[in-house]
Amino acid sequence: MIQTTILSTAAILIAVISLITGNVVLMEQVPDKAFANRAVEGITIYPIDTVMLWPANSALIKVFNAHHVLCLESNEGDEVALCVGIDTVALNKQGLTFLVTKGTKVT
Repeated sequence: MIQTTILSTAAILIAVISLITGNVVLMEQVPDKAFANRAVEGITIYPIDTVMLWPANSALIKVFNAHHVLCLESNEGDEVALCVGIDTVALNKQGLTFLVTKGTKVT
């Protein structure tokens, strides 16, 4: 099920289509310094489901070396980076197995 979440910061109002069912959390509240310090921009969703939907035909364009982030780009050029877990870089790939490679098509 795709849900729409409305986020409002100051005078900026945006609609985000949620890729997974879960609770939206402010980046500053994530117990991972890369997120809390806003080293990256985006939203955080603590999932309560195990299925993630990306509503566009896409290709996997990057997998980070620590296997904690993968990036998808839609045929229209929209991009999303999916980070798996909190402080997952420290795991050094333990417990993180990718079943796809760069260039894999996602439909």
